[in-house]
Amino acid sequence: MRKLHKLRLICAATGIVVRNASRYSTASVVQVTWALILELICDLQARRLQVLQGDWQRSRGFSLVEPEFNELAGRTLTVVGE
Repeated sequence: MRKLHKLRLICAATGIVVRNASRYSTASVVQVTWALILELICDLQARRLQVLQGDWQRSRGFSLVEPEFNELAGRTLTVVGE
């Protein structure tokens, strides 16, 4: 909050109250963060579209092989933050 002095000025000028809600929804934020990480690595939106377009049902092996599926095994994730 200390680093957001410009936001504080905008909020003060418009009458918006800014509060720090420490520990609020911490578990939910972590869960959504992991969901977004998995979405990015697995490109789930592209796979969803393939299923909706019938690609999965029409595939010979009854599976989606294109684009290549990104495996998490052997990868390292570094999270930097406060």
